[in-house]
Amino acid sequence: MLRALSAGQTAEKAATQFGVSVTTVRTQIRRIYQKLRVSHRKEALAKAEVLGLLRTPRLAAHDRAG
Repeated sequence: MLRALSAGQTAEKAATQFGVSVTTVRTQIRRIYQKLRVSHRKEALAKAEVLGLLRTPRLAAHDRAG
């Protein structure tokens, strides 16, 4: 859900993407804000970036090997 926020998706679009209701998306966003102790999307994204929550996970060496 945090990546959807960072992509600028609306709650409606995220709900469709994840196959859940808009209410579920809004609840998840509210809980993300609570956990990060922020009030707004920009604050959440800035804090998530500082905490490394938006980084793409790196593949292990054995996963990269062809």
